[in-house]
Amino acid sequence: MTRPEITANRFDSSRSEEWDEFVRLRSRNGGLFHERRFLSYHQEGRFRDVSLVFRDATHRLVGVLPCAEVDLDDGRCGVESHPGSSAGSFVFARDARTSHVLAIVDAAVGHFRDEGFARFGLRQPEAIFAASTSGELEFALWHRGFRLRTRELSTAIRLGDDGARLALARAKAAVDERAARRRGVEIRESADVEAVWGIVAENLKQRYRKAPAHSAAELGALKRLYPDRIRFWCATRDTATLAAIVIFEVTPRAAHTFYIAHDRTMADVNPMPLLVSEICADLAARGFDWLNFGISTRGDLIKWGILEFKEFMGGRGVCREEWQLADLGGFQPYEWNAKA
Repeated sequence: MTRPEITANRFDSSRSEEWDEFVRLRSRNGGLFHERRFLSYHQEGRFRDVSLVFRDATHRLVGVLPCAEVDLDDGRCGVESHPGSSAGSFVFARDARTSHVLAIVDAAVGHFRDEGFARFGLRQPEAIFAASTSGELEFALWHRGFRLRTRELSTAIRLGDDGARLALARAKAAVDERAARRRGVEIRESADVEAVWGIVAENLKQRYRKAPAHSAAELGALKRLYPDRIRFWCATRDTATLAAIVIFEVTPRAAHTFYIAHDRTMADVNPMPLLVSEICADLAARGFDWLNFGISTRGDLIKWGILEFKEFMGGRGVCREEWQLADLGGFQPYEWNAKA
């Protein structure tokens, strides 16, 4: 087997449109969290960006890698998936074969080794965000010496068959949904960033004593960047907002709940099952296959309350994995011409 001619070069911000067009239209496993447009909302200088682009012998873009330099505990520097994104790893072309993916991984590792970095870590998105199977990447990572650092549990709902979702949900979810309708709860989209952020912030403060990952200004900036792919869904009654879910439409087939908030002072009604049901119906009608609720674990810590809420709604587990190459200095490229 002859090595595909793949070169790795540092990303040039003047080529952001080319990067995003590749992720949206020509990649097999890219999504919103990989796009430069999404990553650019962070204040300039917050991260030390060392992202790479990969080109073949004809100079065609065949892959991208959003990543940043990080300081390690021992004083050395490493490379990690971009900290400004929930998950982000290698994105490769829709027609890439195993040899191309292996060559892309080799090119990246060789580049960072030659730059003097000590360690290389990657956060893989859940498999449901890929347009089709993409196991070549996990195999290539393992083959080139990466090892699984941690595996987190996300929860996702398969869309398109509401009966199947309700069969997995607890019976009480359907009861609560009907009760919310009877008590006048309405589901609508909102453009009011301050109101949505306010209920999210209060919910996080009351339940976990922490602040949202985004300020109201940052969430508003993201909404302006992606007016059709970041949506604020609210459950309301009269003039009160009872619950809110912020949805990121990551790819044309998979959406992600970034924030979920519930005003628990309204104890006479549980609006969440109705809110989730209406979101699922909207997404399914527009051709989406998956709604992902995100992770409910941190290492070996299982956040049972959050996890059981997601399963209560009819979701089931998918994994988000982190891989790591602990010793970049000792990396040796694949011997492409070695006999089998």
